[in-house]
Amino acid sequence: MKAALTILAVLAFVGVLWWSSRSEAELSCEVCIGAGGRTTCATVRAPDRDSAIRQGVATACGIATGRMDEELACQRTAPSSVTCDG
Repeated sequence: MKAALTILAVLAFVGVLWWSSRSEAELSCEVCIGAGGRTTCATVRAPDRDSAIRQGVATACGIATGRMDEELACQRTAPSSVTCDG
């Protein structure tokens, strides 16, 4: 039950980030981060590069990790690559 609630919270968080990034987006960035022994990438849209990096890290970490404590640790990790256009 606890794992299901954690997964639901992560999915809700990722959904909010995705929705908010679509509303004011001017810049598109692909952010990749190494977590959980693999590299996960997320493409996000944001008004500026810093916001895009924060959102990309949060989204990639949400995908790559299975627990909230792992996700929080992942979000403190610098991205392995950031590619922006727009």
